Amino acid sequence: MGVFYDWQWPDLGLNKPNDWICWPAAFGLVFLGPIFGTAMVDALAGVTDGFGAWLFGLGGFVMAADQETIAVYDHKIQDYAALKPDPQQDKAMRDFSAQLPPGARVLDYGCGPGAFARAFADQGFEVEAFDASKEMVALTQADPRIMAWQARFEEFQALHRYDGVWASFSLLHAPRDLMPDLLMAIQGALKPNGCLTLALKLGSGSRRDSLGRLYTYYSLSELRGLLTKAKFDWLNHIEGKSIGLDGTQSDWAIVHTRVFDD
Repeated sequence: MGVFYDWQWPDLGLNKPNDWICWPAAFGLVFLGPIFGTAMVDALAGVTDGFGAWLFGLGGFVMAADQETIAVYDHKIQDYAALKPDPQQDKAMRDFSAQLPPGARVLDYGCGPGAFARAFADQGFEVEAFDASKEMVALTQADPRIMAWQARFEEFQALHRYDGVWASFSLLHAPRDLMPDLLMAIQGALKPNGCLTLALKLGSGSRRDSLGRLYTYYSLSELRGLLTKAKFDWLNHIEGKSIGLDGTQSDWAIVHTRVFDD
């Protein structure tokens, strides 16, 4: 029943059930189910799920996940996993790690096949990861050191849980109008003075590549403004170019930030 399932890992503090939705469903499951059978429970679940969707709609909730983009990653997982990181990206990962305390809890936000998550685990960090692609998550879960789950960006919520969040070329698939809220959710998930490293492609507008993946491009000035509004200090950044899964070269930036010290 979707109203109970909600988040993949309720013990992470991500699950915030709505009593207006859950209690009617619970009543149907416990009391009406034995009397009227599973059809009644299923019908009630459909009503409460629909009501929940309506509530989310009133709150401006928008589905950020682009199904065509996810389908590309599910289909081309082996090709994507075979890509070698740019040496500058590896350096950025080491610079990110150097800001963290020993044994830090790290989130790989949009983990892909889990290459960086495994690298963080190799360094002795406690690693969690999520991705919207089921196949990417399955590959990441193959490493028992990593707690990985499937989720969309807009589903992610946690409170002061992580020392660092690594978002490497993941949020470039989110719609531009959702970026402020997504950054604020990351900020709330970080501990005081926690670190966020964010990698995006540089440019303007939004468009699909030849494989069908939807990208949102940013200028450095736009990105700086978004991070400042989300209460991140811009520490430093690097820029580079590399060839992606679609065979074309793109300009990118990797930005190291830290939560404002209030």
